[in-house]
Amino acid sequence: SLAETVKGLQSEGGTARAGAAVVVDIKTGGVLTAANYPTYDSATLGENYTALSQNPDKPLTDRAFQGVYPIGSTIKPIVAIAAMDNGLYTTDEHIFCSKKYTLFGDYQPSCMGYHRSIGLTTALSKSCNYFFFELGRRVGAITLTDYYKQFGLGVKTGVEVDDASGIILEPKSNGVGGDTLQISIGQLNAFTPLQLANYAATLANGGNHYKASLINKIVSYDMSEVYEEKQPEKVNTISMSEANLKAVKEGMLSVTE
Repeated sequence: SLAETVKGLQSEGGTARAGAAVVVDIKTGGVLTAANYPTYDSATLGENYTALSQNPDKPLTDRAFQGVYPIGSTIKPIVAIAAMDNGLYTTDEHIFCSKKYTLFGDYQPSCMGYHRSIGLTTALSKSCNYFFFELGRRVGAITLTDYYKQFGLGVKTGVEVDDASGIILEPKSNGVGGDTLQISIGQLNAFTPLQLANYAATLANGGNHYKASLINKIVSYDMSEVYEEKQPEKVNTISMSEANLKAVKEGMLSVTE
């Protein structure tokens, strides 16, 4: 499916040449799928290693666990949770998107659209940058960064093989600057597909952030004896009211509808 998606993008004139897909069990943190494209046949890795290592599409790279990418607007549900659970936004408030955010005289980033007065559901559905610039301003950079880490972004996932911790801005104050606005829409920071899947799983299960794991159980060579069954390991629980989480999930669902 991943290969077909990449090839489909290419057929439509896109420049995509590679990708990754991760599926996580929301109840355990178990990694059910971690796919990379392009990939290789491990049975012939030795004889094909030179060609694989010289391939510009880098099939030997584990993009799923070690590829670090800006995650863009997928950060916005966390920004909404941080604002609501700190009493800085309620779902009955509408924010007016005038396209250009004019808080600063020398730095005025723009939204992709001109959405006028919108609430949370529409802001997530339309991915309104202006709306989340404003929520990020209210929350502040240090608090936002703390929430990102609580959801497992910018920290190791705990998976049993080597994975990247990502790149996360470490703000020195909770004051508002251009960096605050940028991290509110998923810029400057960069994370792995595994971290992104685990964050989404944490939202989906109501705030339980589990270590990612590839191991379900350890058995004997002939699989007749179970030596150890791996138990889910909870890293932390993010405090989110049921109403606030419901509002965010509705906004995420509206993207697909």
